[in-house]
Amino acid sequence: MMLSEFVERTGFEPMPAEYAKIEEAYCGFNGDKDAFCKAFVAGDGEKKIYQARAAEIDRLNGKILDMDKTFQQSSAEYERECRKHDLSTERVPFQRNGRKYIALITRPPKTESSVETWALLTATGTMQLLHGIINGVNANYLGKLAAQGYFQCNQNTAQQHPEQMSLF
Repeated sequence: MMLSEFVERTGFEPMPAEYAKIEEAYCGFNGDKDAFCKAFVAGDGEKKIYQARAAEIDRLNGKILDMDKTFQQSSAEYERECRKHDLSTERVPFQRNGRKYIALITRPPKTESSVETWALLTATGTMQLLHGIINGVNANYLGKLAAQGYFQCNQNTAQQHPEQMSLF
């Protein structure tokens, strides 16, 4: 049975991996495609697939949360290590197309040859997107980020347009 025939008979369009499993079940079914599709509908096949999708989404969300915790622990550890070596860190909020980001600035004690670093992270701190150095001669990271469409946030931006400030 072709996917289009299955969709026409059941009104349900599965994703390719789901349809491969449906095809396996059809091959093992004792009856024609019409009977199989009627059995699929009567047996709440669509509902079962939606439940399987929800379970997979829950599993993937769990993995994302675990990865997020690991990165946040690493980020916190990075900042602790910086303090041990007299380096300061600052988190500066940014936004691009209504999404939030954080620039993590790392600063050594101020000298004529000080070099600061910056890293642009997702708002949750789970992924580094961009990074660079600030060489201390009035060069900064703001222009580089602005060229990429990232702009520094302020409290007014978030208060005036809270609907545009999603995390994802």
